[in-house]
Amino acid sequence: MTVSIYIILNTLYPPMPRMCAVCGKTYSRTIKRSHSMRPSIVRLLPNLQYAVFDGQRLKACTRCIKSRSKTLVRG
Repeated sequence: MTVSIYIILNTLYPPMPRMCAVCGKTYSRTIKRSHSMRPSIVRLLPNLQYAVFDGQRLKACTRCIKSRSKTLVRG
């Protein structure tokens, strides 16, 4: 089994509050435009859920949880 570098680093240093512990995904920024086309910067947060990886309860994004369940089924 391959262990992600982020899981190893999370044991040494605590992760950011809104960061995936498996892939390291954090927020992204985009520009939202109103009807008058006035720009405002918006933070898009990842969909983080608590999941158990190798006996540890971690915050992981749903993409990592989904790919993890697929690799466990395949073998």
